[in-house]
Amino acid sequence: MRSVCLSKSTVSGIGTGTRGISAMVFDAFNVTVFSKTTCLILGTPTLLGIHLSQTTMVAIAMDRLFCIWAPILYRRTETIAFGFLRFSICCAYSTVGSSLPYFGLLFEPSTLPVCSSGAAAASWFSAYWILFSSVLTLVLYVVYISIYFIFSRRNSGSTDKNSVQRTITVTITAVLVSYFFLYCIPNLLILIAQFVGPTPTIISATSLITSIGSGLNAAGNVFIYGWKHTELRQAMKRIPLLKHFIICKDQVITVTTATPMSHSRMYG
Repeated sequence: MRSVCLSKSTVSGIGTGTRGISAMVFDAFNVTVFSKTTCLILGTPTLLGIHLSQTTMVAIAMDRLFCIWAPILYRRTETIAFGFLRFSICCAYSTVGSSLPYFGLLFEPSTLPVCSSGAAAASWFSAYWILFSSVLTLVLYVVYISIYFIFSRRNSGSTDKNSVQRTITVTITAVLVSYFFLYCIPNLLILIAQFVGPTPTIISATSLITSIGSGLNAAGNVFIYGWKHTELRQAMKRIPLLKHFIICKDQVITVTTATPMSHSRMYG
């Protein structure tokens, strides 16, 4: 699961970088009319990153719920084969979901005044996207809230588990709050745009906000999960570039910014 967690952040970053570079190239050559196919190809890494991000978040939430609900069975099934199965499911669905915008593309106008994967996708794709976002958001919140209540009820009379309960509460709160502001609100703007009357400019703006928010959410989740999960911290330390900027210890993660004297510390 840590492989998917790190790869989703990488893919999201590649997608955001591709969009930024293409915008500079189009501006340099004064391109004002764009092919739908070209815009979809440029937006595919972003779509793949968003799909990977959302499916991985749900998979991690289900993994945590399974761990608390049936810990003995969880330990027995926590094998490489089972981990690879979850990895394959996330990647397979993400690949299929990222290819959906191409279906029906030939039956719609082939040029756009604004290059955006949202505007370039087939008209029915907006309905799929709203459904996809709504269902996964609902599942994620229900699972994490269930985790909190299950753990609270099982340890209601234990004073030794208070610190663990606080840790779980902080982690769940951090995940859900960042998810709400960086993913739910941008997708709510897409839903509002559908009711107001979508134009290429509006669709392009909402798609850009969604892609940036999803990229920040994916990167933030790596640090949130790394903050509390030792195995992910160890994986982050093995990344050649990242390990020079992130100092990971058992209880402290120090994130150094570009300013030499400025740093922040998050305690687990």
